[in-house]
Parts: sequence; structure tokens; C-alpha cells
Amino acid sequence: MERSLAAAGADHEAADTPDEFLARAAAAGLVRGAAAGELTRLFYEARFSAHELTTAQRDAAQGALDQLAADLRGSS
Repeated sequence: MERSLAAAGADHEAADTPDEFLARAAAAGLVRGAAAGELTRLFYEARFSAHELTTAQRDAAQGALDQLAADLRGSS
């Protein structure tokens, strides 16, 4: 997600958390809808929880990533 948003023109600082980068991309008008927020939420759960994501959560993450990519292609 971060690479795609940066390629679309989002300003990415080296010390940004995913939330900070997402907020900056949203402020720039690159993010529409809930896909990026859902992907960020699932990232935090995967990264910081003691359990693995379920198949449904992994599918949701893939769907959110696909939606974000489609949204970014539409904004070009």
C-alpha cells in the first residue's frame, strides 16, 4: 500500500507510521473510501497481535489492497 501511494504522489516521511502516511495521502486526495483504512487496521492486527490472521482477514486484506490499487489507477 505504501509503495502504491508513494508512486501516486503521496508524501512519505521515513518515520511515518502507517496511520500518519495514510492521513497524508487522504489529505492529498489520493485515498477514497475505506480500503486503505481497512488494510492499515489489518496490518496493525497482524503485526502486533499474538495470533495469526484468519483466512477471512487475509482475504479482506487482499480485497482492500485490490480496491486501493483500483482507486489509485482511477485517480491517475
